[in-house]
Amino acid sequence: MAIKKTIPIIAIVGRSGCGKTTLIEKLTHYFSSHGLRIAVVKHLRHNFDIDYPGKDTFRFRQAGARVTSITNGESLAIMVQDAGNINPIEAAPALFADCDLTIIEGNKEGPHLKIEVIGKSTEAPLIYSGIEHIIALACDCDLKSALPSFSRNDVEGIAHFIARYFNLTI
Repeated sequence: MAIKKTIPIIAIVGRSGCGKTTLIEKLTHYFSSHGLRIAVVKHLRHNFDIDYPGKDTFRFRQAGARVTSITNGESLAIMVQDAGNINPIEAAPALFADCDLTIIEGNKEGPHLKIEVIGKSTEAPLIYSGIEHIIALACDCDLKSALPSFSRNDVEGIAHFIARYFNLTI
């Protein structure tokens, strides 16, 4: 019987325009350059499409295929129609089994552990709005909190915090 690997998952959350994508890009580069295999999930609140009318995979979906994929031997993209509310935590073990860490951008209401990125916003930080499971902050302001806090540009510090939290070697 094979033992299923549990993949650590951390979400990077925050208000729009706070720097989540930039931080994830830098963390991914840092972890990858230290030998870790990283999966990233972008969680959106709006519709999106990576397929376009006239393309073969679009035609397959229009014909009724529930799952379509495209590959060139090096890259693979999978589209699932009527996916319902697929939870990234539930999808990650199956889709990213060979990865060491999954980083989710967004999905602030999810049950996973989170680091909040706080930028210049007129809205209050998420830690003050009832969002649960925030374990650290990445901000460049003086914020009163008992949580560990890092500068948004302290990629190495944030990476080492994540690595220690999940017992990853970098």
